[in-house]
Amino acid sequence: MRTTATLLKELKLTTLRGANFKGLDLRGVNFTGTNLKGANFQGANLKGANFTDATLTEVDFEGANLEGANFTNADAEGVIFQDANLRNAIFTGATLQWSNFEDANITGVEFDGVDLTNVMI
Repeated sequence: MRTTATLLKELKLTTLRGANFKGLDLRGVNFTGTNLKGANFQGANLKGANFTDATLTEVDFEGANLEGANFTNADAEGVIFQDANLRNAIFTGATLQWSNFEDANITGVEFDGVDLTNVMI
C-alpha cells in the first residue's frame, strides 16, 4: 500500500491549484513545474522538497518546515512564508514580489539573482 507522501513524490508537471496540504509530512516531495497556486501548506513538513520552476502564487507556507527546500526559478509572488523554517533553502532566480518572510528562519538561504523589492522580511 502506498502512502500519500509516496504518491506525491512522483508528481511533476501537475496542476494542484488550491490543494490543502496543511500539516502533512511531505519531506522530499518533487513538485518541479507543478502549478500550486493558492495551495495551503500551513505547518507541513517539506524538508528537502523541490519546487523548481513551480507556480506558487499566493501559496501559504506559514509555520512550515522548508529546510533545504529548492525554489529555483519558482514563481512565488504573494507567498506567505511567515514563521516558516527556511534554513538553507534555495531561491536562486525565483520571483518573490509581495511575499512575506516575517519571523521566518532564513539562516543560510540563497537569494542569488532575486529581486527582493516589496518583500517583507
